[in-house]
Amino acid sequence: MSKIPDEFYNLIYLMEESGEVTQACSKIMRFGPDAMRKNTQTTNRELLEEELGDVLCLVDRLIDAGMISSKNVEKARKAKAKKLALWENSAKK
Repeated sequence: MSKIPDEFYNLIYLMEESGEVTQACSKIMRFGPDAMRKNTQTTNRELLEEELGDVLCLVDRLIDAGMISSKNVEKARKAKAKKLALWENSAKK
């Protein structure tokens, strides 16, 4: 088995955290945002917030490592916001 290059570890962590965001979204859709998680004192909403924080941390790490550009990430964020607004407006008609 080949050794994973050190610069890829943040990508691996990002993949894992992205899966956890997906799972947190599923929990909200299945049980509601304010349902308490089993054997914890946190809600599904708090779980989603935690997982999104983890993703944002990894985005910052990728920027700091020079793997991605904060300028391009922000550009993509703004472009997605525009697309979502268009889709939402057309869905309401």
